[in-house]
Amino acid sequence: MIEKLKLWFMQLPLWKRYAIPLGFMIALPILFLICLRLSVSLEIVDDLPSIKEIKNISSPLGSELYAADEKLIGRYYIQNRSPLKNEEINVFFKNALIATEDRRFYKHNGVDTRSLFRVFLKTILLRKKNSGGGSTLTQQLAKNIYSRKRYKLFSTLINKFREMSIAKRLEKVYTKDEILLMYANTVSFGEQAFGLSIASKRFFNKQPQDLLLEEAATLVGMLKATSYYSPRKNPERSLSRRNVVIDQMMKYDYVTKEAGQEVKNLPLKLEYRASSDEEEFARYFKQYVQKEFDEWSLNNRKPDGSLYNLKHDGLKIHTTLDFDLQIAAEKIMQTHMKRLQKIFLESWRGGKLFGSSSKIIDDQILSVPHYKELRKQGLPGKEAWP
Repeated sequence: MIEKLKLWFMQLPLWKRYAIPLGFMIALPILFLICLRLSVSLEIVDDLPSIKEIKNISSPLGSELYAADEKLIGRYYIQNRSPLKNEEINVFFKNALIATEDRRFYKHNGVDTRSLFRVFLKTILLRKKNSGGGSTLTQQLAKNIYSRKRYKLFSTLINKFREMSIAKRLEKVYTKDEILLMYANTVSFGEQAFGLSIASKRFFNKQPQDLLLEEAATLVGMLKATSYYSPRKNPERSLSRRNVVIDQMMKYDYVTKEAGQEVKNLPLKLEYRASSDEEEFARYFKQYVQKEFDEWSLNNRKPDGSLYNLKHDGLKIHTTLDFDLQIAAEKIMQTHMKRLQKIFLESWRGGKLFGSSSKIIDDQILSVPHYKELRKQGLPGKEAWP
């Protein structure tokens, strides 16, 4: 039988002799991918979230603390995220997002087959790095909500196929606008800023609905690589990426060429508000409120009997604190502490802060666990302390 096959093969035209092995080389990987895709969708490889779970998606939402005049004092959070309502989604952000990330968003069922073929042909076969990705916004949402897992083999492929299956289930449960809202609430902009609401305040000190075209395009541009295209860390790259987003909006008629070109000529302007500024403000007051809340929640539970979670439930807490008086008090305290430090240093001028003995410093060194461990291992004192 084998001899007959060899004889048959040798009698074929030369081009067919090359075409048959080449066909097998192309067909086998495709067959493997199809089998792996089916194994994931049929939950042979791993379980997928059920429709019931998907209907009850809950991302941790930070609670907000407000002063008497409704000014935001700070947040309590696991992930710095503030809930966004549908009417608060900025139209420029929405259009920029679709034009750049998923132009057929309203036409596919969670997976864009045309994009997948483009990725396979251009990225894999033709090795073109700038041909774009194949993930839809729904697939990206699936990745945001359900973190990727590690598998012994083909981890990247399995996770991609999982996201495709979850995306299809998401599309069965939610409308397109609901998916966009969930995406805008969960996507990370880096620097512990989750969701459009936090990002717009962090980088432009604005409510999301008030973002200008160039600002919304800047935020969408960051999504490709939040640190690399950060307008704070890398303004030149961010500006270039922002203009690519505007080009995409012009290409798909979300903005006229005249208006788009005018916006592209604008400089990059930020009104950056660091998260540390928010964390430092009224720190002791926030700790006091948290302590009071924990005591209150023991006797005031949710309807299902569970405890309220300050860092998860997206609560809004209103207080009697006077915002302007708090700012004035903190400024006075900072000025006063600087004066005290100056007086302290001047009082020790020409002497030693800790007297003639260094015992107070030595005692602190000897109490450090890392130092103790190195001494146990036999290292002399000088080597044990860097």
